[in-house]
Amino acid sequence: MSFNAEISNPGVVRSLDGARRKARPRPLPQVVHSPRGTAYDDPRDWGQIGAFAAGIAIGAIAGAGVALLLAPASGEETRAGIWGRATSAWDDLGRELRVAARQGRKKVSRGVTRGSWAAEDVVDRVKG
Repeated sequence: MSFNAEISNPGVVRSLDGARRKARPRPLPQVVHSPRGTAYDDPRDWGQIGAFAAGIAIGAIAGAGVALLLAPASGEETRAGIWGRATSAWDDLGRELRVAARQGRKKVSRGVTRGSWAAEDVVDRVKG
């Protein structure tokens, strides 16, 4: 059976048939957790922290070295290629914006023309 709690009296619930009944508290489950990890009171193990930091540094150096050895082009060529692609994308964006602006101007011009025609029609009907 489903119960809907009333806001005015939280200790009373109303069942689906409309009868008022006293709410029955449900017992909370008893959960026992065993402690995991280390306590915050334990001192830090600086040896492990240093080993972790050294691993990160060695990995970064090794990754940079491999990247330099396997790079398909020199730094100057890579920068030139990136600059060329960025310039080309910028030019494409400019062209697209000019086309969109031209189309917008055409739509506004057509709307103004149609609006003036509609106004003329209204004036002709009123006179007519």
